[in-house]
Amino acid sequence: MAHNHPKRQPQNLEAEYSVLGGILLDNSAIVSVLEILRPEDFYLESHRRIFRAMGELLERRVPVDLITLSDLLKVRGELEAVGGSSTLASLADTVPTAANISYYARIVKQHSEQRKLIELLGEGIEQAYSGAEDGSTIVGNVMEKWLGLQTGRTRGDHISDLVPICLKEIEKAYESKGRLLGVPTGLSEFENSCGGIFRGDLVVIGGRTSMGKTSFATTIAKNAAERGYPVAFVSAESPPSKIVKRLLSQASGIENVRLQAGILRDQEFRKLMDGASRLAKLPIWFRGGVRSWSTIKAWLRAVKLKEPGLALIIIDYAQLLSAPVEEKKRYLEVSKISSESKGLALELNAAVLLLSQLSREPEKEKGQRPRLSDLRESGSLEQDADIVFLLYRESYYDKTKPKHVAELDVAKNRDGRTARIPIRFHEETLTFSDLDSSEPDTLPPFDFASENGRKGAGR
Repeated sequence: MAHNHPKRQPQNLEAEYSVLGGILLDNSAIVSVLEILRPEDFYLESHRRIFRAMGELLERRVPVDLITLSDLLKVRGELEAVGGSSTLASLADTVPTAANISYYARIVKQHSEQRKLIELLGEGIEQAYSGAEDGSTIVGNVMEKWLGLQTGRTRGDHISDLVPICLKEIEKAYESKGRLLGVPTGLSEFENSCGGIFRGDLVVIGGRTSMGKTSFATTIAKNAAERGYPVAFVSAESPPSKIVKRLLSQASGIENVRLQAGILRDQEFRKLMDGASRLAKLPIWFRGGVRSWSTIKAWLRAVKLKEPGLALIIIDYAQLLSAPVEEKKRYLEVSKISSESKGLALELNAAVLLLSQLSREPEKEKGQRPRLSDLRESGSLEQDADIVFLLYRESYYDKTKPKHVAELDVAKNRDGRTARIPIRFHEETLTFSDLDSSEPDTLPPFDFASENGRKGAGR
């Protein structure tokens, strides 16, 4: 139910006249207008009917003029409702040229969005009065609908519209000469062999306790932000200050344990301040200590409104979050979080990294190395993910193995290769990086033939 308000609704009838009159003057102008407006964006119902009829004539490849427009509206029984033929004739006299029609269309769109926002806020007010939903859910619903308006401006997705877009993307990839076009991770071996991660992807990072999931996530967050890609970081486990101290350790090269305890050498203060100065300029947003999935979604949508270029979302981690489900079963909550994380990736046009704790029970039966099947007990994570990373550090189980060698197991990659990639773990600063080829690699070679179900790039 909309919330009635005595103030005048936002509108600009002169701009609406100019758009419709401009189309009558120059039929080709409707193409640019259709990129901006839909019939419901017009304030007057008569203008909506006229614009809808113009669009139908265009689809039939019939010229839009006073005769064809009058005829179609008459067939529909709408000619008198729009004011008759005399009203249509007066539209053509509204503007001397169609040159500024895109400008007028944007004015109409602006007022349409303002009316829609008033309507959405009114609905939120009514829901708040009813007391049926909590505040986070109400705000989240309003933001979801508003962002849907922002991202749903294009008219449909016929293949004739999509092919040119895809060709431009391919041309851009060709011109990049192999440079990454997705969200940068800073792990060149992964990006070169498996293709990287992209906006709209759901990337699940799985690992058992103490494998370094959070450190891996902060590494990617810092690497992306340093390259100008805005990041939103949600931690259900830690306050933002703790995550930022990890990033300060990474940025300054000072051992994390000493930095947290404030045990610094005199010469390290300069390094810390230099690192802090660089870090403070990065486009990273934090939310910590929150476990309500509804609250997290509302916050992420708010960040998107502040930071339209938001490229990467990190959620640490799935099993700590609570989501509203009919049956209070843990796997159903994780399944809801998983499927809605993929929806958020598409809605917000950002890559979502969803961290997942793996149970330690399977290691007693299958051995130490985690497998893709370990995710199957956690709802639909494996199914929903575009990419699944499984983190593994052999030295955690065997103290004789080098501490600096870790493994990034790309166990699922819907649009690329799967592989096991040796990476370097910097224990002092809790950072991951590429493993230098000159460093010892104690990991066994990846044998595709011995891995069941991992030969393809899909599910």
